[in-house]
Amino acid sequence: MEAATLLRKNIRIIYKMNSIKQSQAYITPTTHWDREWYQPQIQFQIRLVKLIDRLIKILETDPSYSCFLMDGQTVPLEDYLEIKPHNRERLVKLIREKRIIVGPWYVLADQFLQDGESTVRNLIIGMRQSKELGASPMRICYVPDSFGSSESLPMFAAGFDIPYIMFGRGRPDDFPTDDVCFMWKAQDGSKVLTANHGYGSGIFLSYPDFWVNINRRLPNGPEALTQMKRCLSDFQSKRSLTNFYISVGVDHMEPRESLPKIIEYLNAHMPDVNFKITGPEDYMREIEKTEKTLETYSGEMRGKNIKGFNGCTSSHMYLKQANFRAQRWLSRYVEPMSTFAFLANDTYPTHFIDRLWRLLLVNHPHDSICGCSTDTVHADMKNRYIRIDDAAAMLTERAAHRIVSVIDTRHSVLDAVPVVVFNTLGQTRTDVASQMIRIPKRFKSKHYTIVDETGIPLPSAVNIRAIKQMDLETLSMTAQQLAALASKNVLSEKPDDEIFTVLETEFIAPEVPGLGYKTFWIKPEKDTKHKTCVEITEKGMKNNFIDLSFNSNGTFNLTDLRTDRVFQNMHYFEDTEDIGDGYGFHHYEQPDLRNTLDAHARIEKTVVLPYRITYRVEIPWHLPLHSGTKKRSKETAQLMIISDITLRADIDRVEIVTSYDNQIRDHKLCAVFDTDIDTDYTVAEGNFSLTRRPIISPPDNMESHPQQSFVSITDGDSGLSLLNRGLPEFDVCRTEIGTKLSLTLLRCVGTIGPLAGADHPVPAAQCPGPHKAEYAIRVHDGDLIEADIVNSAHAYTVPLWCEGDIQHPGSWPNNGSLIKLQKDLAITALKKSEEDSDIIFRVWNTASDCRKVEFKGLIPFKKTWETGMNEVMIQECPNQNDTFFFEVQPNGVATIKANRQSGVLPEEKIPPMWDR
Repeated sequence: MEAATLLRKNIRIIYKMNSIKQSQAYITPTTHWDREWYQPQIQFQIRLVKLIDRLIKILETDPSYSCFLMDGQTVPLEDYLEIKPHNRERLVKLIREKRIIVGPWYVLADQFLQDGESTVRNLIIGMRQSKELGASPMRICYVPDSFGSSESLPMFAAGFDIPYIMFGRGRPDDFPTDDVCFMWKAQDGSKVLTANHGYGSGIFLSYPDFWVNINRRLPNGPEALTQMKRCLSDFQSKRSLTNFYISVGVDHMEPRESLPKIIEYLNAHMPDVNFKITGPEDYMREIEKTEKTLETYSGEMRGKNIKGFNGCTSSHMYLKQANFRAQRWLSRYVEPMSTFAFLANDTYPTHFIDRLWRLLLVNHPHDSICGCSTDTVHADMKNRYIRIDDAAAMLTERAAHRIVSVIDTRHSVLDAVPVVVFNTLGQTRTDVASQMIRIPKRFKSKHYTIVDETGIPLPSAVNIRAIKQMDLETLSMTAQQLAALASKNVLSEKPDDEIFTVLETEFIAPEVPGLGYKTFWIKPEKDTKHKTCVEITEKGMKNNFIDLSFNSNGTFNLTDLRTDRVFQNMHYFEDTEDIGDGYGFHHYEQPDLRNTLDAHARIEKTVVLPYRITYRVEIPWHLPLHSGTKKRSKETAQLMIISDITLRADIDRVEIVTSYDNQIRDHKLCAVFDTDIDTDYTVAEGNFSLTRRPIISPPDNMESHPQQSFVSITDGDSGLSLLNRGLPEFDVCRTEIGTKLSLTLLRCVGTIGPLAGADHPVPAAQCPGPHKAEYAIRVHDGDLIEADIVNSAHAYTVPLWCEGDIQHPGSWPNNGSLIKLQKDLAITALKKSEEDSDIIFRVWNTASDCRKVEFKGLIPFKKTWETGMNEVMIQECPNQNDTFFFEVQPNGVATIKANRQSGVLPEEKIPPMWDR
């Protein structure tokens, strides 16, 4: 026996005899793997293959190197096997032996820019891939490097039966305990044991100084001993626990063979601590067993230690908007429409949907979606989003055609053209139906009206966009592609049923059922007169909810006709210098803040229809061309801001589309809404959460906050909610009259920032060129729950989908619904089950009390079960007369699995990742 081993054994015996308790140090070798960052993905992949090759060799030759944590995500293994599929068996063997610890995530995503459904799919795919590799995924929601953590993370952990969380940044300064471990409680009551550990606390055990020549600077026992004593002393000065978790790993670090010998040396020279190489689950289980009086915390992790990341929600804003569209495509159109088609006995496109989710998720790591990578990385991301757009548009339209084929679209007027409007949200809604649709016949009407099933005419507009021949190529095209096609025009003698007509339709579709559809008809008329539902006023416009009048500077005054409350001088623009970087927004000590309140705007009506009026507001604005370290330049350039402001019939929101061609550098542009609402907090949509944040005055505030589809303020009597499509950052502050809300439209910088290890230049982060931002205002009584703002925001962000056809009989009625939800409940998913041919519904309860759901609709189901987010069954739902019942807990999410009675298609599973 070696002398050191013998010495360690004797010391252990002495300690045991004297009943002296040893501290336990859990040493976890790991790497933090950024798939792309200051280098593009393909270059990091080359480094990754080298790392895993080295890891396999170490683990196969040294059993004392007991395990290695693969950063809590499976995408590095997918990337490795793409290049070296012949090493799969060697890799799988080590994973099955738990020498390589995998999962539970697919990628380490930013939690504020990824929405709730994307978070669920991130875990579903990561856990599935872990199992495909022969291992149970790590039972820790491991987020070592996130730029803060969402308050709903414990709910996601509980939904996947994950008992632990480990996170790095974001711990608030006023945290109720100094302990590294505590119980973290989500809004729905889920409580999860949590450890505030990042990564790299023990990096010196393998890389004594990774800012020097790491190939020459090798670890040695005496130096490691000195640094370990300092490390543990620091732990003990701040924490009361006697067990220590030490992560031996940092960004892209390869493992070193010397680690077991270094651990052996520490054990020989620090007898009061037992060091062992192990995974983080062992540490968490020990904490669970030994620590019985842990504090409980509720809330998000956005402390001051992430202030340097306060620009991540606005860097490369065009990517945030593309991400919003991609998430909407998958969870709001492709999946629910494909599920409806599946219920109509079509094949569910499992493989395509899985591929699109993975393509989306690889854009979600914190350095990617946060906009703090090189220009090449963000160009790659943009291309991934384009691929998702292209595939999702075709999948959605194909599904819609299949659904319409089983709907009875007949009408008493034989020439009437059916238009089926789909609502993929859970609430019955009246909203705009505006889309290009394709019908397989010639459209002949010069005058027309759109009617519902009772024959009531609806104000509408229908324009012929294209008439194309029907052939091999055009059969597979979407309506948008047909409309843009330069050739394939048809001659007049072509038979009417051998061509496609692409129509641009727009109308207000009343009472479209939740998670369902309703059929309308374009009916030919000799002449058409539509009832006017939106009026032009002396200074603006009004509908039955809102009176809006413009001021000469381009702002508007808004009167809520239901409460008579007036909001004045709304919607101007502010611009300030940004001398920060991709990570953080920074301004001068005395900011050079400019606004358009003194502007002379050009205001004109551009659209006047019976159901829609749009005004265009143009503001020519000269701004400093760039910002220096101390002041903005004297040289200026024009930023022409054009806002199209719309009111629609029967819809209680003001819609705004703002466009501009940016040639200004180093600045931040916001749309601003001053209100007289006096409040102490905002409420914004998070990941299946309504996140309440206090309004803190400068300089203590973080200056910006993340959101999903809206932020809301209220004084109790009335409120204002600001809705957005892919603009995830807002600012808020108090004013002399009330509360000022600012929506970030653009943030422009020229470098990634020193947090990337070196300050890389990124000219594309200046975001030159044309941009478009879409947002809306809704004023309302009371707070956002009373006004059902969640569903209102989702209705704005998820437009109705339309599809045209010819008349035909069908087995489904001309309108129908799968589920009907009461107020405060929101559908977040409708999809096929991961494991079989059952159907999955997910429902979010935004209220603070329990909600009961009655489930009976278009398709008969045999049984339904409540499941976790992981789709593992918990209990069967009660059934009475083919109506199923389930409850959604306060602020909680319920996932329901339904088995239909007949017509089940053969199961189609996703193949293992290495066979794709």
